[in-house]
Amino acid sequence: MTSSWAGALICSRVGRLCRGTRTGWIDGLRAAVTSGAGTAGAGAPPAGTAGGVGGVQLRRCRMAPPGALRDLTLALGAAVAALGSFLYIAWKICFRGTGTGTDWSGWWEQELRELRERAPAGDVLDWRQVLVLGLDGAGKSSVLHYICSQTAREHIAPTHGFNSAQLYIEGLEMDLLEVGGSQNLRAYWPHYLSQAHVLVFVVDSVDRSRLLTARQELHALLAAEPRLPLVVLANKQDKSNALSAAELQEELALHMLSGQRELFLLPTSATWASLSTATSVLRVKSLLVTLLSQP
Repeated sequence: MTSSWAGALICSRVGRLCRGTRTGWIDGLRAAVTSGAGTAGAGAPPAGTAGGVGGVQLRRCRMAPPGALRDLTLALGAAVAALGSFLYIAWKICFRGTGTGTDWSGWWEQELRELRERAPAGDVLDWRQVLVLGLDGAGKSSVLHYICSQTAREHIAPTHGFNSAQLYIEGLEMDLLEVGGSQNLRAYWPHYLSQAHVLVFVVDSVDRSRLLTARQELHALLAAEPRLPLVVLANKQDKSNALSAAELQEELALHMLSGQRELFLLPTSATWASLSTATSVLRVKSLLVTLLSQP
């Protein structure tokens, strides 16, 4: 049952209940008239009463305007529909899949299972995961978009949580997982390192004020996985004030990393106009296929 269907059903029942209450109230007044309720003594009717047939006196009642009852019914229905939608979403999050739990890692494992179930039939493909990280605004979503699809887009919405893409290429099933780079999401980064085969770290070459933060976050990740291959993208090279790849190597202290790690630093421009230039992200795609094809 979807949340919209459940909300509509509850709204219709609430509406019927309100309409039934209103009808019962009116019928009760009519019954009071016919049964002689509210009979007054002899003489003139007291103030606030009206005369009736056979000496029956009824107190005057002011019925609520029909519009007010209709508004109340709509308000109650909208509130119940909103509550039903909220409970449905909460139920999906808490009980999605068997044994996945409510943590982000369980959610991502469920997503991967669903992706593998949709894989094309035929030969078994080697599954590899590419973890794409970087501070917010570095251009991670644009990199993923142009790696997977070379179609023009004027604007690609930033990621406010997680983003994923899947490629089948040269015998590989490549899952690319992007985790948002805002401060509250960086705490989740280390949880995904153990599943990754390659780490892609995207840096905004123009944002000099946050290069120190990018450096600290990157080195903290690499300390947890000392042998994970690393691809650093010096992104936004199409900007006139962008730092060069050599300057970023110094700013990020990449020379301090262990020699046991495979390390690549590529200048990139994740834009439509740059796809045919030396900074095209298509070079990143070719590099990833080469790295992941190694035994």
